[in-house]
Amino acid sequence: MLMSVYPDLRQLLTGQLDKRILDMVATSPPGSMLTAWHEVLSLPYEQRYLTPANVYRMHRRLNALCRGSNVRYGCLLGGGDLRYLMRYVPSNLGFYGIDLYGNLGVRRNPRWQHPLDRWIQFRNLARTKDSVHRRPWLVIGETNCPVQSMRPAWFKLVASWLNGYGPRALAMFTFWSDDAHLGGPWDPNDKATINALKAICSRYAR
Repeated sequence: MLMSVYPDLRQLLTGQLDKRILDMVATSPPGSMLTAWHEVLSLPYEQRYLTPANVYRMHRRLNALCRGSNVRYGCLLGGGDLRYLMRYVPSNLGFYGIDLYGNLGVRRNPRWQHPLDRWIQFRNLARTKDSVHRRPWLVIGETNCPVQSMRPAWFKLVASWLNGYGPRALAMFTFWSDDAHLGGPWDPNDKATINALKAICSRYAR
């Protein structure tokens, strides 16, 4: 499981939430993942305390609170300049993640070149954050394609990119909603997509 939380940074950064977070972490099963303020600095959150400097401090504090537990703490990046976003992410987090969608380049040839370029840039920037091995754990936090007929190909393609990173490819999560721009709602009758997801699990799950 990957959980995203949205703490008040005025409380978090002064230690007021430490006990609550430590209690949550202590009861988490092995393999758990945690992030905070999903796609922060990309989405238009209204809280004024979400400054770049505070976001950096937030990641550091939560990562420290999770250290030595069953929980990996990491960041999930969204849209915008990845070099800017990575500037406010500390080194040596439990994982680095990005939300990647097949909406850009879906009608072009070669298809999905923009998401591929973005994945490669993210992967290379994340490597600079691992000061020891240059091989951090990577996660795709959200992914989908707005064209239903192309979803099987998209999911298989993204899974191959993540798997190609090697043994520190940690997880790929799909995302479903009524937003047809990025993806769409789950269709229980879409056998092609369901079979593609099953094939991905059979091929890559460990």
